[in-house]
Amino acid sequence: MKRILVMLLSIFPLLSHAEVIIQNIPPSYKIDDVKERDGYQWYRMIPANSENNNEVDILTREFLQKQTLDNYFSTWYKSLLSKQKNVKATQLTDYAQNNFPTKMWSLQYRNDTYQRDEYILLKVIQGNDGIYVLQKSFYYWPSEDTLSYWINYLHTVTLCRPEREMCQ
Repeated sequence: MKRILVMLLSIFPLLSHAEVIIQNIPPSYKIDDVKERDGYQWYRMIPANSENNNEVDILTREFLQKQTLDNYFSTWYKSLLSKQKNVKATQLTDYAQNNFPTKMWSLQYRNDTYQRDEYILLKVIQGNDGIYVLQKSFYYWPSEDTLSYWINYLHTVTLCRPEREMCQ
């Protein structure tokens, strides 16, 4: 039953004022937690064979109303810098995906609080009424193959307008 529910959730898009976000749940992942309130949506996905609150391999997606792409990243990055030192941030992409401004960054740092390496891939899509943020967190240094897989996966997550184009 969970498998069917996950499959239905993976193909059922979230609607936000004539926008549809298309995101398939990655193979062997499950939705672990969902929070929704007052224009805010947050989903956490973890490997299907993991226990709740997996601290090693997490993928999240959130929608924030009335936020802009550039404002979000600069605020998020400043917050991270206030907690961690030696953060290496690299902008990977800056393009329009289905006419929606989209950027992706990678961030690497040593988390001194937890004494572990952390690597984050962050994709932000500017919608009409807010932003969609996807964050893939690794609490280790991922291999080049792993990074390539997740960068390609994040590129498949798209936002579209059903009245203007086919959403697939």
